[in-house]
Amino acid sequence: MFFLKLFVQARSKKRRPTLPTVFSSAVVNTDLNPKGSVLADGELWTAKSFDRQTIPRETRVTIVGFQDHLLLVTESA
Repeated sequence: MFFLKLFVQARSKKRRPTLPTVFSSAVVNTDLNPKGSVLADGELWTAKSFDRQTIPRETRVTIVGFQDHLLLVTESA
């Protein structure tokens, strides 16, 4: 019974997403044209291409900033 209680308590705590850091990398999940989504630190984020260029799916990008609720990204070199 003790272990069941611990398990239920652990599952009930909601994990808050942490904001990715600038200059960290991410992978494009849906084409950025210029908006789409990226996977950063194991979490899915809405992102926008910083230079408004189309970036295809599965491309590695670098986070260069934030705007409103969007990550701003550029294609990694």
